Amino acid sequence: MPRRKFGQKVTVYSSGTGGTSQRSCIDADERKQRAARAARFRDTGASADTPRTKADSDEIPTPERYVQGTCTVLEKDYFRLTGPARPAAVRPPSVLAAAFDRLRELYPLRGWEYISGQLRAIRQDMKVQGLDGSELSLNVYTVNARWSLESQDLVQFIQCMTAVTRQIHSGSGALPRDVQAEFLAYEVVYIALQDFYADQLRFLRRLRDLPVGIKSHPYLRCGLRIRSWMASGNYYRVLRAYTALRSRPKRLANSVPSHLLPLIELFLEDLRLRLLRSLTKAYVQLGISLIVKWLGFATVDECKTFLLDHEVPIEEDSLVCKSCLPVLERRVQMIERRRLG
Repeated sequence: MPRRKFGQKVTVYSSGTGGTSQRSCIDADERKQRAARAARFRDTGASADTPRTKADSDEIPTPERYVQGTCTVLEKDYFRLTGPARPAAVRPPSVLAAAFDRLRELYPLRGWEYISGQLRAIRQDMKVQGLDGSELSLNVYTVNARWSLESQDLVQFIQCMTAVTRQIHSGSGALPRDVQAEFLAYEVVYIALQDFYADQLRFLRRLRDLPVGIKSHPYLRCGLRIRSWMASGNYYRVLRAYTALRSRPKRLANSVPSHLLPLIELFLEDLRLRLLRSLTKAYVQLGISLIVKWLGFATVDECKTFLLDHEVPIEEDSLVCKSCLPVLERRVQMIERRRLG
C-alpha cells in the first residue's frame, strides 16, 4: 500500500476568509497524516474498472434501495451511512442544485474543510438517490475535483476524477468535449506520475474507443506527452513542462488543462528526487545553480532547503555526486516501496 509522496503539499483547512491562493501550508505531522490517508485510496486509481473506495462503497445502496429525498435544508454535514438512508434526511435534486450553487459562492470565503464536507454530503445524497451520471452529478464531481486540486486534497481528487472518467469511458456524452479531454488528461497524468503501469496500458487500449475529437484534443495530447516522458524516465522534460506552466499559464491555457499544474505539484518532490539521482549518476560534480535550473526551483534558497530536507550533502555550493548518490538511492527506493505498498 503506497504512502505519502515526499513533500506532498497540503493546505490548512481553516474556516477563515480568503481565496484559495491564500491557504497556507500545514505542519509536517499533519501532512503525513493526510498523505497517508490519501495513499489508502491508491487502488481507486483513475481507471473506470478500478473498484471504488471503501468509503464510497459503504455509501452506495443497490438500485432497489434508492430513496427519494424530501429534505429541504441547504446546509448539511457529512456523516458516513451505517444503514439505509432516510428520505427525510436526503435532499432531492432541486435542493441539491441550490446547495451546490450556494457552495460556489462560499468557496472563496470558507475553508476547505467546510467546503469539502458539504460537497461530500451532496455526493452522498446523489448516490442514495441513484443520481450518479446525471448532469447535476457530473457538474458536482468535475468542480469538486478541480477544487480538490487547488486545495491539494488528493483523496477527494481521486474519488471525483474516477467518478467522472468512469462515465467518459462508459460512452456517456453528457460532458462537453473539452471537459472530457481535460479529465482524461488528469487520469493519464495521475497514473503516470504514480507509475501505475497496468492502468496505463488499460488507458491506452481505451483510446481506440474514444471519438476522434477527444483523441486529438490538445488537453489529452498534453497528458499523453507527460505519460510518455514518465514512461521513459525523462523527468527533466516533465519538470520543464512544470516550469513553463508556472511561469506562462495564460500562454498555455488553450493547450493545457486548467488544473494540471497543481496535479504535478502533488508529486513534484518525487520528480525532483528521481531526476537528481539520474544526474548524480552522470556527473562528477553539480553546481547549485545548475540544479536550480534543471529541477525547476524558483530560487537558490528553495533548492538548498530541498537538499537539506532530504539530507543531501552540500559542499561549497555544489554537490559531489559520489557522496550524494547513496542518499538519493535510498530516497527513491523509499518512494518505490511506498508506491508498491
